[in-house]
Amino acid sequence: MIYLDHAATAFPRSRAVVAAVEQALVHGGSPGRSGHRLSRWSDEQVWRARERLARLVGAAAPENVTFALNATAALNTIINHFAKIGGVVLISAFEHNSVTRPIHAARARGLQSPRREDLAVASRAVIESVVGITPAIAR
Repeated sequence: MIYLDHAATAFPRSRAVVAAVEQALVHGGSPGRSGHRLSRWSDEQVWRARERLARLVGAAAPENVTFALNATAALNTIINHFAKIGGVVLISAFEHNSVTRPIHAARARGLQSPRREDLAVASRAVIESVVGITPAIAR
């Protein structure tokens, strides 16, 4: 998951954010919910955003990009999905409550605690992605 929520906390808002809000107020409709002009315009804007984000993050297709109401809803969706499929989630001791609470609840529904081997692989991957090389200590 890649978290893009700059507009929620940045102040003053950038001109691009103000312009997007103005466009939505003038032209916006509910995307995917109707066939009228404003709804189709909104649907096209959402699709264009998915296409751009898919290119930005290297997603295989725009269909792989989803939007959530907020970060907490997105985190809950992902954590609950991993619990449903019996997945593994690695977190640090510094996570926000919006991460730790659903993870603790999801453990009761099948979310797995990571195995020692998983932690070693994850540690190597993080070090390689941050440093850009494979340090000897991570091998």
